[in-house]
Amino acid sequence: IIFELIARFFSYGVNSLHDELRHKQGLIYNLNVSCFPYLDATFFYIGTVTTKPREVINTVFKAVNSLKERLSEEIVEELKQEYIGAFLRRMNDPLNEIKFLGSKWVLYDELITPQKFIEHVKKLNHKSVRPFLDEIKFQKENISITVVGKENIILS
Repeated sequence: IIFELIARFFSYGVNSLHDELRHKQGLIYNLNVSCFPYLDATFFYIGTVTTKPREVINTVFKAVNSLKERLSEEIVEELKQEYIGAFLRRMNDPLNEIKFLGSKWVLYDELITPQKFIEHVKKLNHKSVRPFLDEIKFQKENISITVVGKENIILS
């Protein structure tokens, strides 16, 4: 869930990574941020199209590395409320609810209802998120970057 909150943080709002890359630096048009949780790992994805990949990569690393400082108590609460609202809208579609129930059953070997899930999200707070941010390994050896285009990018 915390990665999903981080994805929302990077995607939306005045001080988001999207805002920085598009409106402040003019480097991109669209930013896709997603995460795919598994039992023992999460695949976190940031994707875009640009003519200046080096500048975008540097900005992404800067945003990721300043995440702990930028995720204030107020922002965590706001992200939780946005996440719950989006989750409830998705659950209005019976197919999405079935997919949710099935994925939780497969991942956790138990039935986690949407209400139980929301209760879990509501329990998250700034104090519970901080230690998780300390453990995230956004290091170059744990990141795969693909650049398609004229410029060769070598991370050093």
